[in-house]
Amino acid sequence: NPFDLLFSYYSHSREDHTGWLACNTIHGFKTFEEFIKAYCDPSFDWHMPIMKKFLYCQIFTKEGDCVPKYVIRYERLDEGLKILANLYEPNEVEPEFINKSPKSITYKEAYTEEMKQLVTEKCKKELQIFNFDFDGAKDSLVMLDPLTLKYNWDS
Repeated sequence: NPFDLLFSYYSHSREDHTGWLACNTIHGFKTFEEFIKAYCDPSFDWHMPIMKKFLYCQIFTKEGDCVPKYVIRYERLDEGLKILANLYEPNEVEPEFINKSPKSITYKEAYTEEMKQLVTEKCKKELQIFNFDFDGAKDSLVMLDPLTLKYNWDS
């Protein structure tokens, strides 16, 4: 979910206020609202321009094809990893995963209405491709078919 991902992006290494890829340090962000407004501002010079163009840039080729063989929804990670593990070791693996980066608040608590609107507009491609809205996935899929995930870099 782009809303959750952006909150993680900002919150990463929060004890020293650096953010993921040191974004908060590089840009001088003091609040999540500053981070969101800058990310959504087309004129703001982002430290990782490709991440500003498309949040999931790292999993798509320049032709727009999705690279991973498996795409598991983060919100259903435990379930998806069990499915994946059982593809390779049927009935022998019962993985248990724990989120190693607990936050003091959820992403839903961090957003104002204005911030939600900004991200909805800025990340409309991500929301459409992965079928999300602010509240999460709009379907019950655990894993997505990467062959159906396409991104047009020119649009």
